[in-house]
Amino acid sequence: MSKFDEVKTAVENGKTKIVADLVQGALDEGKPAKEILAGMIEAMGVVGDKFSAGEIFVPEMLVAARAMSKGVGVLKPLL
Repeated sequence: MSKFDEVKTAVENGKTKIVADLVQGALDEGKPAKEILAGMIEAMGVVGDKFSAGEIFVPEMLVAARAMSKGVGVLKPLL
């Protein structure tokens, strides 16, 4: 699995502690910042779909949003 795919999975699963390192790893692999951001947005879309389907609840959504925020923090200077 590429770092880019790991970023999406980490955001979707709310893995706040590892997202920043994974985003940096994806950047180091040459993935453009805008593509990484698009992947994180896609992951949040999956989270929203799961919430709508009743598969996850508000706490899980908040944790995923925090993970996304950590990733965006790494990307912000590059966007």
